[in-house]
Amino acid sequence: MTVKNLKRHLFIAGTDTGVGKTLVTGLFARYYSDKGYRVVTQKCVETGSGSSRADIEEHSRISRVDNSPSVGRKTDRVPYSFRDPVSPHLASRKENRKISIPRILGAFERLTEQYEIVIVEGAGGVMVPINSRELMLDIIKAMSISVVVVASNRLGAINHTLLTVRQLKSEGLNVTGIVFNNVERGGRKDILRDNPLTVKAFTGTNILANIPFSNDIDKLYGVFRKDLEERIL
Repeated sequence: MTVKNLKRHLFIAGTDTGVGKTLVTGLFARYYSDKGYRVVTQKCVETGSGSSRADIEEHSRISRVDNSPSVGRKTDRVPYSFRDPVSPHLASRKENRKISIPRILGAFERLTEQYEIVIVEGAGGVMVPINSRELMLDIIKAMSISVVVVASNRLGAINHTLLTVRQLKSEGLNVTGIVFNNVERGGRKDILRDNPLTVKAFTGTNILANIPFSNDIDKLYGVFRKDLEERIL
């Protein structure tokens, strides 16, 4: 696989919440922007907007790509935003607003008409409900785009990652690769080394990057870009 094979719209899916989907979305946006592509990010469903900085603002901080409301309609970039930091189905129920996949898909398609690459960040894991009948997985299927899975590199990552990749592939979706993200300082080095190797062996899926723990975005981007272009595993 060469770098040019990654030039496509991407859905950034997580094995769980808090694994680094926002970081990886921003890093991919920066990578493609540096390559000269017109790129934009989307957060299909956002929760917790009342307690933290908006995810697309984080995308902008990480990617250095202009993320102002004038860059694509803001409602297209964040079709649904809820204040409570809970599962999408619960957050929407509390605000009495049902999440509609056709609305999200329409917003995504309008962005694809304006930009060469649209990078969509999911919410939670792929099996998180968005309403009483549908899952985050159903949004990915409706978009019919390639998926990058983000996994937290820690004890338990193997199980979560294998289940996520298996579910995506069983639905006929293209899993472009997996990014491991070290969300905690320290950790057992043998576990951190073994997780990507074992997941690669069982899934046959490319490990695109292994991001270290750091608050230095430039350092993280340097590692991410080097790993991505070398396809570390």
